[in-house]
Amino acid sequence: MVLRTMIVEEIPAPLPRRTAIRACVGALGRVGLNALVPALCLGCRRPLIDPRTLCGPCWRELELIVPPLCDVTGTPLAYDAGPGARSRELSWNHPLPDKTRAAAVFGPMSQRLVHQLKYQDVPGVAALMAR
Repeated sequence: MVLRTMIVEEIPAPLPRRTAIRACVGALGRVGLNALVPALCLGCRRPLIDPRTLCGPCWRELELIVPPLCDVTGTPLAYDAGPGARSRELSWNHPLPDKTRAAAVFGPMSQRLVHQLKYQDVPGVAALMAR
């Protein structure tokens, strides 16, 4: 005789009618608001589909730091010197930091984003920078 076990999943209770109506109205309200006030690029303020991000030209303007980079300061290096490579600036700085790292070079686009975060309180900049 073979015994079989069945997994029975609980079926979630339907939402109360009032909650379902509120959810639909909220979704329609967001769609309507996005149509009236579109999301804007955080760099150049052009309309976007996805809120709290940058448009293509602004992403290309943002200079991200990629390897090869200094193992301690995270600054870009001119060539790959292998594991444990360090930048020349480390000989000038005392005491040495354990490790630091930046995501982008402080250029025109990253400066604009930092200033929006620090001085203008633009919504969405902190979430973009955290990503």
